[in-house]
Amino acid sequence: MMTGNPNTSISLTTLPYSPDAVPAMFSRISHLPWAMLLQSASAAHPDNRFDILVADPVATIVFDGKLNHLSAKTGEAHTEPGDPFAFLCRAQERLLPPLKAIADLPFIGGALGYFSYDLGRTVEHLPSIASNDIGIPGMSVGLYNWALIADHQKKRSRLSNPKRMTVFRG
Repeated sequence: MMTGNPNTSISLTTLPYSPDAVPAMFSRISHLPWAMLLQSASAAHPDNRFDILVADPVATIVFDGKLNHLSAKTGEAHTEPGDPFAFLCRAQERLLPPLKAIADLPFIGGALGYFSYDLGRTVEHLPSIASNDIGIPGMSVGLYNWALIADHQKKRSRLSNPKRMTVFRG
C-alpha cells in the first residue's frame, strides 16, 4: 500500500517538444499493459491543446455491472460489490500518493480509463431499453503514477514523476 503526505509534490521533467512526440512515444510503449493515448483530434482546431500518454498502471479496476474487481502490481487483488465510483475513489486514495494539482496541466497521474454510459445506472434509476450486445464492462480504469503530457499551445512536453523514466528506454 502506498501512503503519502498531503503536501506531496510531483516532479516534472521537461522533454523536447514536437507536435507528434507523444503519438511517436506511444508507438514505442503500446505493448505495455493498459497503455493509453489521449490525443487531440485536430491540429487546426482552436481547442487542440493536450496529448496525454500513460501505461503500466499501479492497479486496474473493472466494474462488471455488479462487482468491482481490483488488481494491483503489488499482487493485491480483490472483488467487492458496491458503487464503482466510491470504490475507485477509495482505491486511488490508498494506492496513489496525494498530489496537488498543477494549474496548467490537465492530468499528472491518477485514474484514466473507460466509463460506459450504462455506468450511470449505478447511481440513478434509469430505464433499461437497450440490450448489452457487446459485453464490455461498465468501467475499466487504470491508476497511473506518471503521465507524459504535450501542451500544443505552449509547445512543451512534460513527464510527471520522472522515477518512471525507465518506461521510455529502448
